[in-house]
Amino acid sequence: MTTSHLSRRFNARASRYDNRLTAFIGECELRCMRPLVPPGSTVLDYGCGTGRTTLDHLRGNCTATAYDFSAKMLAVAEAKARRADFDAEFVSDVTRLLGRTWAIVTCIVE
Repeated sequence: MTTSHLSRRFNARASRYDNRLTAFIGECELRCMRPLVPPGSTVLDYGCGTGRTTLDHLRGNCTATAYDFSAKMLAVAEAKARRADFDAEFVSDVTRLLGRTWAIVTCIVE
């Protein structure tokens, strides 16, 4: 599958991705991840989707960069962060990540 094909598939799912099942699974994943991400860390959430992990990092006082190739998923994540009054960098162009470093990179694969 090409990136553009995957992007179209995730864009189509963006509006209905967040539901009770994904919230339950996501919370299980976050419980495993939280001890590995010290509060205040600089974090790249690679493949952030609708922002569950990014928001969790932000609640932990982390400086977060959220990347996703699905513009619609990223827009959902950014809207959630704005509603929660969090400030993060949201990136859909992977070339904007080149040459940069983060203390921690998180990536939860579906």
